[in-house]
Amino acid sequence: MSSDLDTSVVVLLNGIPFDGWLAIQVTQTFDQASGDGTIRMSPQPGVPLPIKLGDKAQILCAGEPVITGHVHRVWGEHDLAGHVIQAQVRDNTQDAIDSTIGPKVDIDPPVALPDVMKKTLGTMGLDHIGVIDKVGAEPFKQGEKVSGAIDDYGHEFMEQWARKRDAVLTTDGKGNYVIDRNQGERLGAAFIHFGLPDDPLNNCEKSQFGIEDFQRHNGVAVAGQKSPNDKQFWESRGKDEPLGQAAQMSSRYGVASDPSVRKERKRHIRGGRGHQGKSPRESAKWRANSMRAKSNEYVCTVTGFRAPGGALWWPGKIVPVYDYWWSLSADLFLKEVSFTKDWGKGACCSLKFSIEDAFKDQAGATGGSGRTSSGLPGDPGEVHGSSSAADMGIDDDMTEVEEEP
Repeated sequence: MSSDLDTSVVVLLNGIPFDGWLAIQVTQTFDQASGDGTIRMSPQPGVPLPIKLGDKAQILCAGEPVITGHVHRVWGEHDLAGHVIQAQVRDNTQDAIDSTIGPKVDIDPPVALPDVMKKTLGTMGLDHIGVIDKVGAEPFKQGEKVSGAIDDYGHEFMEQWARKRDAVLTTDGKGNYVIDRNQGERLGAAFIHFGLPDDPLNNCEKSQFGIEDFQRHNGVAVAGQKSPNDKQFWESRGKDEPLGQAAQMSSRYGVASDPSVRKERKRHIRGGRGHQGKSPRESAKWRANSMRAKSNEYVCTVTGFRAPGGALWWPGKIVPVYDYWWSLSADLFLKEVSFTKDWGKGACCSLKFSIEDAFKDQAGATGGSGRTSSGLPGDPGEVHGSSSAADMGIDDDMTEVEEEP
């Protein structure tokens, strides 16, 4: 394994090392299925444009792949000071994001999420993209037939089914899909420490934070919905099948709350295809906490590509963070890493953190955790109380409601 101080970068174009780069930046985000990379380069002798649209590209930082895919954009600029060319690289998974599934995605249950993705990618002609499952979610059952419209985009279609199992589709730097969620794992011995200038533990160069309540709601209500397109299942059932009754089909709600947001802010979500397995309440909790995770951010910059202990900085793990300047001392979830190296400025990583329980199926503190705020600056804590079914307007006698205890 490379050392903690390894700041090496290797750029491969069509499998061949390319030495003409001046700077690189690669960003990988936990809830994004494709990384985004930029290569800045100078012209080579006799080769004014050393990179072309569609070229295979891979970037390795400290000996490990951080993006693997193709060149999707090339542009340049020339003035009296110089001649600079830039290229944008996206992971292999970008092809699934930009392409539609076509007419033949029709998968009978029972089927697990990884198999749904493999069959969808195969139908799209993208079976060279691997699928790594870190969740092991419950398979889709009878009444949850997996099918889509011819013009559904591949990633959007697969992500829709992943959300039904409280999972995130991300990538691994090698161009594969990864099915994941926040599993509470720590990033080895990694830590962030930003104390007074003479603190010997300091490993952070600068920091900032932000918190907002855009697209966040105190109450989230999700309507349950069974899939009506699994004909093989429904045609084998009688008219008295419990799952097919109107009350089960459209009058079953789950309610979850984010008490750190004012009660005036509410959101209602109608049932989607195949919404079975996880209950409407579990779905509501997942959606509420996902938005909370995206709106709480602490960002810091560290030197190099590896954390204390030797692990490559990579999103999806828990890291203890201490920042004297923001009165912050908490375990936080690392949700985004940007690798940067410039021949004139050296190598660094920008690390973006969110709340510790980001991308889990529980919004806010629980009695078991004893947590009353995110631990981030500006978070008022859970001071606004929780929205009830009555607050959400779904408390009539014909409605079945699952609320948080």
